[in-house]
Amino acid sequence: MQGEGVRTDAQGAFLIAAAPAGQIAVSCDGLWSNYSDGLRLVTLQTSQRVDVDVPVVAWSVRAGVSLASMGADIDRRTVPRLVRIQPGGPAALAGFVEGDVIVTVDGVSVSELSAGGVKVLIVHRPPGTKVKVGVTRGAKTVNGELTLAEAPF
Repeated sequence: MQGEGVRTDAQGAFLIAAAPAGQIAVSCDGLWSNYSDGLRLVTLQTSQRVDVDVPVVAWSVRAGVSLASMGADIDRRTVPRLVRIQPGGPAALAGFVEGDVIVTVDGVSVSELSAGGVKVLIVHRPPGTKVKVGVTRGAKTVNGELTLAEAPF
């Protein structure tokens, strides 16, 4: 059903009348001015009805509030994996390396969020803010604290 868009009602609810059995991805996007994207993977049995919550992170660009930089990008295709870590940037100084997967922000699990939601959760703060981030690196958990920098744009 890729490419088939369904609009929500005012409460954010929608119905897909004929979803196929098997694993499907429910994604919410086009919300960038107010919310992050959202993603939920579900497995449907034939003729099964399922209610799905797709968590997103609220944000807004207001006068005096800017997005900060964590000194790395997040691969938004799958899990929130750190990529393109800038040497000497906040992520590198906190001890993170390319390939680390973010699992907590400020001590709270982000397993329910899309990779885009995790990024908004981290960078929608003023530069200079300290953010505690937990990652998995192979089989180990590594914790560090980012001091967000001024965004380069």
